[in-house]
Amino acid sequence: MDPGYRRVRYVRYADDFLIGTISDKAYAIQLKSEISKFLSDNLHLRLNDEKTIITNAKQDKAKFLGFHISKHPSSSIKIEMDVESLIRKLHQNGMCNEHGRPIGVAKLLPLPVNEIIKYGNQVLRGLLHSPQGCHNYYKGWRIQYIIHYSIAKTLARKFDISMKLHL
Repeated sequence: MDPGYRRVRYVRYADDFLIGTISDKAYAIQLKSEISKFLSDNLHLRLNDEKTIITNAKQDKAKFLGFHISKHPSSSIKIEMDVESLIRKLHQNGMCNEHGRPIGVAKLLPLPVNEIIKYGNQVLRGLLHSPQGCHNYYKGWRIQYIIHYSIAKTLARKFDISMKLHL
């Protein structure tokens, strides 16, 4: 209940980072400004103003690495996969259409089979790296489905065979 009490925690993954504070909004704005100045002056980097936002976790969700992070009413942190964002990434990489339907990846056709499969596994691990703590972990099935069928369609196209089952 001390009005001067502040807590700051951060997490970083590659060039993305999330900073959580227990403080007032004025301190969060000051902290953002100091970080921006440090990055600019010392590292010659700049913050992306569109992505660098201050969010009240009790009222809104923060977006971080394909996840939505918010404060649950029970005072715990709630983490959810942003499945729509992940599907957009798969679309940008040519693994599905804009509606999330898997398609073959033409740029992979010249590669050997093991490299095509390796690529699919890398994408799958990259997008579903550690969602076990998510409240909606079960929704990851959609991402896995798109990647598996995209790789299967790529291989079928490479060998000019049908995806139909012949029983």
